[in-house]
Amino acid sequence: MLCPYCAKQTPLQCQACGKTIEEPKPVPWYFKKSTTILALSCLLAFALPLLWFNPAFRLRAKIIITLIVLSFSWYLMLAINTLYIKLNQIMNLPL
Repeated sequence: MLCPYCAKQTPLQCQACGKTIEEPKPVPWYFKKSTTILALSCLLAFALPLLWFNPAFRLRAKIIITLIVLSFSWYLMLAINTLYIKLNQIMNLPL
């Protein structure tokens, strides 16, 4: 591990400057990129808050992913609506 104060290789306490170095904390499961990507692919727009609270993504990536997810959600909604209308026409049911 490198000492953030003097940039020398050290175990838990720097021999050169004497400062104590803390081990990095593990990342919670909900902040891992794989969890966020899996949630976005399954839940679409409902997983966007998980993306925006995740510190692993930069602002530009968050904006681009949000636009892609919202566009795909809109397309999916239109496709389901079109399918619903066509099925109702085939079955002669009132809308």
